Amino acid sequence: MYILSGNTATSDASTALWLDGKVIGEINLSLDLTHSETFFPTLEQLLSLTRVKLSDIDAFACVIGPGSFTGIRIGVAGMKMIASALKKPVMPVDSLTAIAVNYAPYFRDEILATALNARNGRIFAAAYLSGQRITEPVAVDASAWLNDLSRKNGTKKINLLIDNAWPELLASLPDNVQVANFAATIHAGAVAEIAASMLKQGENGDPNQLLPLYLVPSQAERLANV
Repeated sequence: MYILSGNTATSDASTALWLDGKVIGEINLSLDLTHSETFFPTLEQLLSLTRVKLSDIDAFACVIGPGSFTGIRIGVAGMKMIASALKKPVMPVDSLTAIAVNYAPYFRDEILATALNARNGRIFAAAYLSGQRITEPVAVDASAWLNDLSRKNGTKKINLLIDNAWPELLASLPDNVQVANFAATIHAGAVAEIAASMLKQGENGDPNQLLPLYLVPSQAERLANV
């Protein structure tokens, strides 16, 4: 089974092609370009390099957020359009789980808290243990969330995997929380791996049901309510 996956929810972009349990190609970009400039060209380049036709793809996978509002919209709209045109499933994958899948093996008996900087002292965050999510994705005050997670888990070690920590947060970490020595990046190969598991479990991936996961109102929505 071919699965074509992509991430545009963060500043770094990633696309991957998965075949029967293995990533056969992945392109990761960290450029001063918008996702609207790179998303479709990267998909085309990946298919060209792997000599796979778009019509050969059995399923698609897309990071739906949380993260950049504009980036999420580009990825979700693009994958929905392609999957709908080809009448193929598209699996929704949240960004925090996509990060966790890459690094969960390093923290088998410890809590892994994945987080993206949501600005103004807030983060998008979720916690995982032994590869299973133990808290739902939230947009929350970083210090308050980490203190609550620490309190609920006693002395159990918590590893914070965050894309962009700030000095005040680092200075206020609970004793059993440490910043992991990895970059909180999303690789589309991990997105495809999650999608393969979802398909195996019987999820249908209806393109019409593919929706962004924002967690917070957009700036336009906030201004409309002023």
